[in-house]
Amino acid sequence: MPIAPAQDPPESYWGALPTLEQVLDVSSAAGEAARVRGGLAPWVRTADVNTSTRTEAYGINLSNHDVNDAAEPARGRPNRSLREDISPIVFGGGILRLGDGQYRDTSEEKVKGLDSFRVVHLALSYGINAIDTSAYYYPSEILLGRILRLLSPLHPRSSYRLLTKCGRYGPSLEHFDYSPKGVRESVGKSLKRLNTSYLDQVLLHDVEFVAEKVGASHEQGFDARDAARHEGESTSGLALQKSLGLSAASWGTSCGPGDAAVLGALQELFNLKDEGLILNVGISGYPLPVLLRICRLAYIELGRPLDCVLSYSQDCLHSDLLRAWRGLFEMDQRQSRTSHAERNGKWNPPLLLNGSPFSMGLLTEGAVPDWHPAPQELKDACLRAAQSLLSASSAPHDAAGLERHHGTGFPTLVGMATCDHVHAAIQTMRVLMARTSAQNSCETNAKNGASNGERQSQALQDAAEKKVKDMVRESGYVDWSWASG
Repeated sequence: MPIAPAQDPPESYWGALPTLEQVLDVSSAAGEAARVRGGLAPWVRTADVNTSTRTEAYGINLSNHDVNDAAEPARGRPNRSLREDISPIVFGGGILRLGDGQYRDTSEEKVKGLDSFRVVHLALSYGINAIDTSAYYYPSEILLGRILRLLSPLHPRSSYRLLTKCGRYGPSLEHFDYSPKGVRESVGKSLKRLNTSYLDQVLLHDVEFVAEKVGASHEQGFDARDAARHEGESTSGLALQKSLGLSAASWGTSCGPGDAAVLGALQELFNLKDEGLILNVGISGYPLPVLLRICRLAYIELGRPLDCVLSYSQDCLHSDLLRAWRGLFEMDQRQSRTSHAERNGKWNPPLLLNGSPFSMGLLTEGAVPDWHPAPQELKDACLRAAQSLLSASSAPHDAAGLERHHGTGFPTLVGMATCDHVHAAIQTMRVLMARTSAQNSCETNAKNGASNGERQSQALQDAAEKKVKDMVRESGYVDWSWASG
């Protein structure tokens, strides 16, 4: 992945913007693929739809829906919290970065071409209302800003959430900058690139590379599994928590200059939040022990809870660790020994976000990249599962990955490089949400839910998921964590 230049290229470098007519032109196969199929996403409230665009923009007839034109959100800032408003699927803007050709053509001509405009338009049209990116994913922020500027007559700024990250700008430690000055400059650049006056969420990117190492918090193994499994139940569990810096006595303990750098960067993000430039502040990274320790440290030292935490490859077919750790992240931290937090007295648990549901290519039908940190036994198990499912034709499979069949309880970032990927993700959510509705013996959002045929496919998807999980279990690596940082 290339490192972003010190200065962004001029606007002319990216070429002239296409017209809306070109994006919506259905005379070609690519244009036709960008039309919504089968109605809106199953979580969408029809009152939230901007009906001024109607059939031409969405490719569907909204006349059968009970929609009030006056219900379009104001063009200002959102009046609901991110937790209340974010769609179950978040559009992964990393697909607009250069130099990562594992899953798709990532040449500059491809990522800045017309297809990128169509994919974003289709996702927003279905009701995916959040877009994640990062200053590290060059030139994702620049291209998204161009795309969203063109699409603004159809998708006003108030209709979607922009989530980005700062602090990491390249593959090596030398490319991290958590200084307050660097954080403020990065946010300023993101605002300009994304053509917006505010950002709905900004995360410190990959905090484990800056935060101090405490015990085996950054290392591979089953410590994360065992710490969650034995929370408060055994002497060994308590000892493990203590070794990771998670015991009650160690809450809020800064362990060195790395932790101080993280706190300084978070304080600057909170300053930007107070100035109205950011609505939510948080952190991202892989090791859950590190993320939880930093959450507690930030609350105690800064007196403010983090709004959001993003981890990846932790809620998928080979790992349920994010679910296992949910209770630890949601534990009321006002019971801890506090300083600033004691005077503040406010506590809200962070919104947990799930990234890389395909586990960085591990849970797809393609070849697993050589750099993937999973052990070979886990790679082999996932490959055998993919081959078995393909040969049996027991469920639909494509580049969206085997993990499509796994429903999560967290807003999940999904990289959708083509319109077919968007359609597949929505179709999967229809089936998963219909399954949840059936399990709860309630009928919700029936108009946008799954059809009878889609409901019948649940058995096939359940069987596919079980087969993958059984093979992973046989490998002995369920809930195993790799090293990071």
